[in-house]
Parts: sequence; structure tokens; C-alpha cells
Amino acid sequence: MKHLRTFGLMCATALISVASSCSKNEAPDTAASETVTFSTLLPGKTTRAFADGNAATTLTCYVYDSNNNFVLKQEGNMANKMGSVSVTLAKGVNYKIVFWADTDDAKTPYSITNDGVLTVSYDKMAANSNDNDAFYGVINFLGGSEAQKTVELFRPLAQINIGTDDLNETAVTAHYGENLYTSVTATECYTTMNIIDGTVTNPITVTTPKGLVSDMKTETFPVTHAESTKSYGYATMMYALVPTQGATSLITFNSYASNAADANAVVSRQVPNAPLKQNFRTNLFGTLLSASTDFEININPAFKDPKPEDGNHNLPQ
Repeated sequence: MKHLRTFGLMCATALISVASSCSKNEAPDTAASETVTFSTLLPGKTTRAFADGNAATTLTCYVYDSNNNFVLKQEGNMANKMGSVSVTLAKGVNYKIVFWADTDDAKTPYSITNDGVLTVSYDKMAANSNDNDAFYGVINFLGGSEAQKTVELFRPLAQINIGTDDLNETAVTAHYGENLYTSVTATECYTTMNIIDGTVTNPITVTTPKGLVSDMKTETFPVTHAESTKSYGYATMMYALVPTQGATSLITFNSYASNAADANAVVSRQVPNAPLKQNFRTNLFGTLLSASTDFEININPAFKDPKPEDGNHNLPQ
């Protein structure tokens, strides 16, 4: 009886040992990890201050698993339109990795929670400020597949540029003097985006603060005038979060002779059905301050410079 009991204990121990060995061999080795360095590039070869990408000084990386569960957040470095961030990931595991680049926390109107919700606070956007620019990218990545990878980011924003060719006309300078202020109102701007899948939600109408036009006199408007004797100058500029498929917006341009809260608009012009699209410029331009005229509009990808004849829309008086 003693021998049978001993033999039974030996068999049980062997079975436990075999089961343990099989379990270890069949389970994926998720404990093994490897550090990968991501380099980020901003799009385009821009040189002007507006939309040159230099406002992006911070880079943040958000890592999610294949079920969109938050894994980790890592800050990176950003300078001269290039960024770098290193994260340690488990080998053989599929991840979704999101990159976000914008200005420093004190100036940015954007905030992101770890569960992947981007919120835009339009009331924090200063007038005609490039600090409102931002860049974004999302990739699928297999842990351990690469030690280094380059990712190009793009704007999830549309940029609305409004230009006029009569800033130096006598009638304009006599009426406004040094107190020419402008603002723009745009419909179909969105306040939130899921950074994992890019879906935007909560459309609103946004009105920018009044901005002094003379503060933009060193900026180059991204459309040249068909007449060599004239040139367009910036009247106002804004960024807006829009859907990936684009949207059509009712845009209203207003000019003022004062920045007082109760100041009435001197000129108010509307552009219905203006196209807005992520990573595109929408340029609206004409003789806005001193004449009733056709208002030209074009939209161009990747912030390339267009030609004025790319498109015309009549501006209602």
C-alpha cells in the first residue's frame, strides 16, 4: 500500500510538471520588450511664419492596444519641424500609436485625455495666431518589428485665410487709420475628435476675436494677384477642426474701426458653402474693404500656393 501511494504521488508530480512545461511553451512571450524610436516630420516646405510648422514645439505619443485600450503616454522632443520619441513595447503585440504636436501648454487651445479624446477650446485661440496650429498622425505598429521608424504628421485642421488688395488705398487708410480690426465667423467647426480613429463630433459656429490687421503686415498671403501692380495682404486667419471628408461652411468676414466689444462692423461679407478640409488652405480674397466685388475662393492641398484663377465664387453684397 505504501508503494502504491508513493507511485501515485510521483505520477501526479510528473503530470503537474508536464502541464506547467506545456503552458510555458504555448503562451506568447509578452514579457519580452524592445524600445523603438519614432521620428516625426511635419509636411511641406513652408517658409512663411503662418503655417510654417515652427509653432509646434511639443510632441506627445499615445499608445493603445488593438482594442483601443490605453497603454501608455510618452513625451518627446520637437524642434525645427522634426520630432523624436522613444517607447518600450512588448514584442509581437499589435498597437495603435498616435502622435500629436502643438505649441506649449500655456498657449495651446488643445487638450487630449488618455482615452483618446481631443478637445478644442476655441475661446483660447488668440486672433490670427500660429500658436493655434497643430499636427497629428496615427499608425498601426507591431512591437519588436522595427527599432526606428519615421512618421509624417499632418494637420487635422483647415486653415482659413482671408486677404484683400486694398489695405493701402486712401479710402481705407483714411477711414480706419491704425485701427483696422477684423474677425471671421465660420460654421461647421468641430470641438472634439477621437484621435484613434479620427472621428470628429460636436459641430459649432466659431467667431474669432478681433485682431489688428497691422500685426500681420509681415506675413505673405498665399495667393498672388493677377495684376502685377497689386498684391493681397492678410485681413484675417483662423484654424478650425474639420472632418476628414471635409465640410462646407458659411464664412462671414467683418472689419471694424475699433476693438471695443460693442463696435459695429464697418464691412461684413458672407461666403456660403466655403469648402474646408483637413490639411488644406481655404483662401478667400478680393477687394474687401473699399468696393463691392466678386470674392474669389480656392482650396489647395498640403498648404501649397495656388493661382488666383483656381476658382471664383460671387460674394453677396
